[in-house]
Amino acid sequence: MKYQLLKQSNCDSMEVLELHVLARAYHSAWRRIHGSEPRHQHALPSLDLLIDFSSDVSVHQHSPSEKSPGADDPKSKPRGL
Repeated sequence: MKYQLLKQSNCDSMEVLELHVLARAYHSAWRRIHGSEPRHQHALPSLDLLIDFSSDVSVHQHSPSEKSPGADDPKSKPRGL
């Protein structure tokens, strides 16, 4: 899934985790309701947000080789019962 989050008032990029969660939920809901991929820009004026689903934009994806901090730290892993 490719998308870009933009501030509607000035088209600045918005990189906020909660907005990425919202964009992914919006994408899933659109596909469920319309049976197709969302295209172009979708405006959410009350949030001053544009979700741009154009084919020429992409969102940063972590590669499988990238690990979150502490991923190899045994203290950060949940313990079994």
